[in-house]
Amino acid sequence: MAQEHWLPVPGYEGLYDASDLGQVRSHWRAGRILRQYPLKSAGGAMHVTLCQGGKPRLWPVAKIVLMAFRKPHPPGAQALHGPGGITDDSLANLFWGRRRPYQKCTARQAPSLLPAP
Repeated sequence: MAQEHWLPVPGYEGLYDASDLGQVRSHWRAGRILRQYPLKSAGGAMHVTLCQGGKPRLWPVAKIVLMAFRKPHPPGAQALHGPGGITDDSLANLFWGRRRPYQKCTARQAPSLLPAP
């Protein structure tokens, strides 16, 4: 089994970390892994709520993982999922890219969209 690596979430350093396996943990709750839930309006993509200064904000887990591990965020790019599907937020299944309006990324199309290693 692969070793899980953690990095701080940009903008939330010292509060939250993201892992390359698609988890998000809180520093102020003794390293507890946050509960993720699918958001229907986002096609079922997993989300978490992060708080800073008493203000909660809903974030897609895919974007958090990419922000932590694949810097910088390209202008206009979105966090896209590869062949593992929309609920697999591991770093190996994520990439920055641009999607045309109403385009869905299927498992067959995704390998051609993934960046070369």
